[in-house]
Amino acid sequence: MTFSYSSINTYYTCPYSFYLTYILRKPRINNFFAEYGLLTHQCFEEFFNRNLESYELSQFYEDNYYVFCQTPPPPYPSGMEENYKREGKEFFDNFSFDLNKYEIIGVEDTLYFKVWDKNFSGRPDIILRDRETGKNILVD
Repeated sequence: MTFSYSSINTYYTCPYSFYLTYILRKPRINNFFAEYGLLTHQCFEEFFNRNLESYELSQFYEDNYYVFCQTPPPPYPSGMEENYKREGKEFFDNFSFDLNKYEIIGVEDTLYFKVWDKNFSGRPDIILRDRETGKNILVD
């Protein structure tokens, strides 16, 4: 078995959920928060893969909100979906990132590695190399 942050966190949070998900491989049930997270990750992925410019992210976010977010959020607190939708748009309206300062090494690439004799995987959102210092930066 290869462990990841998600699998370890699932076990830590709820061992039975780990059992259902990683041992029995039961399908996961969609939820608003996971779908919203997929939307925001897709926005960043499009930007860092250079498919979209920063000024296009807000429109991409709006155009794809209901494509990704199909499961209603919990009913409490009231207005949660409107707040998420508005604050996400505001974030992408104001998003800026100077791509000239960094070399993009990878976007959503899965990394496999061993710690002692255990197999692990990780999937950082972005791997960058600072052009000035040469240091690698993992963003997740």
